[in-house]
Amino acid sequence: MSRILAIALLAISFDAPAVAGQEATMETNDLLRKAARESGDEYLRTEREIRSQGAAGAAALLRPHLNDPDPFVSFTARTLMGWYGPQAPEYQAALDYLDSLPKRIARTPVPTPSPTGAAAYLEQHFGNRVADLLSLRLAKASNWPYWKIMAVLFYLRNQGAQSATPGLVRFAAETSTDEYLNTAIEAIRRSGHVGVGREVAAEQKRAKDLNKSLPPALAAMAQND
Repeated sequence: MSRILAIALLAISFDAPAVAGQEATMETNDLLRKAARESGDEYLRTEREIRSQGAAGAAALLRPHLNDPDPFVSFTARTLMGWYGPQAPEYQAALDYLDSLPKRIARTPVPTPSPTGAAAYLEQHFGNRVADLLSLRLAKASNWPYWKIMAVLFYLRNQGAQSATPGLVRFAAETSTDEYLNTAIEAIRRSGHVGVGREVAAEQKRAKDLNKSLPPALAAMAQND
């Protein structure tokens, strides 16, 4: 009997590292879905964790989600892949510009940055190449000031980038400010994105799971496909 017990314990000792390794892999693979769920500083920490794995590690984590059935998950994966492509320097430059603008404005008589001016700068210097990034960051923002939200909304509205619509849909689903909602919906409509109905339907399901509802103007877009 003791021999059987010893063999069983030995088997468990060999299985334990494998189980631990599987759990670690599952935790790593879940980082993208975790990022898709989070917002604010929590999202930024998870994004940094994904990017800290380097190009090969991040690519291995993100690529399986590029065709995820959840449009926002696939959008998040695709956008984060951009940090390892040729647009990465522009990603950082656009974020740096928005972050530095209040300090630059502080040296002038203007009290706050102009949303239209900031949008014009983004359009002039980046075209639509940072639309996906700024749409994702807009959807994840929890404490952006008015000028920054409107600057990014105006920029996205003017660009009409179809690839950026999942971020706009998520933002529109969660905002409680009519001006933000109306501008986001205008940006979505201007894009002419044929997949917006599927994206809105996914947000409807998410809202239902959270015991919430979508703004009627956004919910109506579920019929667009």
